[in-house]
Amino acid sequence: MRRLRTSPTTEAEIRRFHLPEYIDLIRNLTPESYANDVVLRQKAEDDHGIGLLGDDNDCPAFNRLWKYCRGYAGGSLAAARALVNGASGSHRRRIVMFLFPFRSHIAPMLQLAELLRDRGLTVNVVHTTFNSPNATRHPKLTFVPMHERPPPPPMP
Repeated sequence: MRRLRTSPTTEAEIRRFHLPEYIDLIRNLTPESYANDVVLRQKAEDDHGIGLLGDDNDCPAFNRLWKYCRGYAGGSLAAARALVNGASGSHRRRIVMFLFPFRSHIAPMLQLAELLRDRGLTVNVVHTTFNSPNATRHPKLTFVPMHERPPPPPMP
């Protein structure tokens, strides 16, 4: 086993999966801008379900949100590249994806899952009732609901 070193993704890579309006929102969203800019706050809340940290909110606006998003997106893409390029050895490659609750994160993750599936990987998408995708739109993927226990092992 080897440690996968990752780095933050580029804006160009993020633009492959997200609309420019969403990227601009995430880049400019801070607790201060959320509190002081009514238009930005309304867009964050209504279009993307984003609120303030500490308001019992699953999708909070916090300082350095853009840097955080670039970091976890970079990790996701690095893992996908490693799987596609055979980093898992000679066994059939499998991946389990957990959908983040950010509303605008689900569609790009499903696009990434389909790309990996098309490259020969077995992809199971774990979801909750909160972020349940429309499985009929993604017939190549296996969806595994997670309620109050861990998901089953990946299926071939």
